[in-house]
Amino acid sequence: MRSRRPQASFVLVVSGIVLLVSIFIGEKMGERVIKRSTEAAILVPEVQSAVPVPTASADQAGPIRDWRKLQVVTVATDPGFPDPRVTPTPTPKPKPTHTPSPQPTYFFPTPSPEPSEAPPSAAPSTTPQLPGA
Repeated sequence: MRSRRPQASFVLVVSGIVLLVSIFIGEKMGERVIKRSTEAAILVPEVQSAVPVPTASADQAGPIRDWRKLQVVTVATDPGFPDPRVTPTPTPKPKPTHTPSPQPTYFFPTPSPEPSEAPPSAAPSTTPQLPGA
């Protein structure tokens, strides 16, 4: 049985061949770069860092109490991204302030005023009468 679209099959076969050739060329290029980078030996001078030696004092008998301050640790160069290996110094806690206690309010009842009589109105009401009332 013949394919209805021989051109589409041809494009797929050619694309597969191009993909395999490009993978082969990329592998060869990668091997060449790795080979050249390992052959060229760049001499980097080693930097000696001073390591502090703790001295025993009269008040520190026994094991070192604050070894974190005596240990030399590399520090990150960007302050926005601190080195996670270095524990930050804790911020000092604020001293509690005395809050004054509220003064109690006392309730003394006042005598209620007595109602007075309303003066009689001399003029009759001028509101119109509603029908049905």
